[in-house]
Amino acid sequence: MKPLMPPIDTPDKLFHDGNPATGAEGTIVPAEHLNNEQASIRDLQSEMIAILTAAAMAPESTAGQLLAALNKLYAPGNDTLGALASLVGAANKLPYFTGPKGAALTDLTAFARTLLSRSDAAGVLSDLGLDRLQQTAGGTTLSSANKSTFLFIDPDKWGVFDGSKNVALAIDAGGTGADTVDGALKNLGLDTALADKQTKDTTLTALSGKTVAQLLAYLTLGPIASAADITAGTANKLIDAYGLNAYFPARGFSAYGYIRIPNQPGGLILQWGQVPPIPAGGSLIVNYTMAFPGGFLTVIPMAGSSPAAANAVLAAGGGDSKSSFQVFNSLPGVTHETGSGIYLALGF
Repeated sequence: MKPLMPPIDTPDKLFHDGNPATGAEGTIVPAEHLNNEQASIRDLQSEMIAILTAAAMAPESTAGQLLAALNKLYAPGNDTLGALASLVGAANKLPYFTGPKGAALTDLTAFARTLLSRSDAAGVLSDLGLDRLQQTAGGTTLSSANKSTFLFIDPDKWGVFDGSKNVALAIDAGGTGADTVDGALKNLGLDTALADKQTKDTTLTALSGKTVAQLLAYLTLGPIASAADITAGTANKLIDAYGLNAYFPARGFSAYGYIRIPNQPGGLILQWGQVPPIPAGGSLIVNYTMAFPGGFLTVIPMAGSSPAAANAVLAAGGGDSKSSFQVFNSLPGVTHETGSGIYLALGF
């Protein structure tokens, strides 16, 4: 870039306007100054074009080209570069980030430099003491120091190999200590442990591996019996606790209770409950503990005694026979209400 151009040749190095009224003369701009100005402008343009050229950009009439070129040539300022810029380099140090806006130096040890200097994985494994470990396409091996024996792990098997054959693992190492079935059975104490035991036969073979449903079909046992199956005595059906419970009486023991024998639709239902006091010459509708699902058979009401109407007699009738009954206290000569009584009813 050219040196700084000289200013206009006036006493104060400034331009002045003329004033005819006062006789003041304006600054005369000589050709030398204009030539200097033109040369400086072209020199500045050349410098800027050099930046565009370095950024592989051609001058255009649009604004912002110089900034775009500088961004291409130099990384824009950000927190990452700011963090790195805050560090002072030192021998055997590596920078690392402590956060989005922070960085620090850590030691680059001789061992780390050795690892970084290696050109292949074998050298790195040797430095790490892992050169006996080998990863292949078929699996992984870990060899002895002389490479004659190694532990191998393949996708479908694992074991120890001595270069010519597999080596049997000892029992205390998780193996059988043998390379044959008979030897393994002997070492594990199974060659005599199975004596006098059930031998394999066609029935056991047929049962082996079957699901519960397949076992039931093989044994000609049908599915779980329903209440209807139990009632009908359907053969080859299994009875579970739910079905068996249908033949145990349903019951509710209290002042108002019932019992159904058996506990399935159509079973005999015995109900009992209390009869409130009945006024003299009147009647009451008494509701059963539960309505009879199928039908009503009979009801036996029993009146309670009262001081003036001991052992009064009740008559049953009226009401909805499945859900209630009507009782009366209207025998000739009755003048007092009854005491609290009870009833027994049968239905299904």
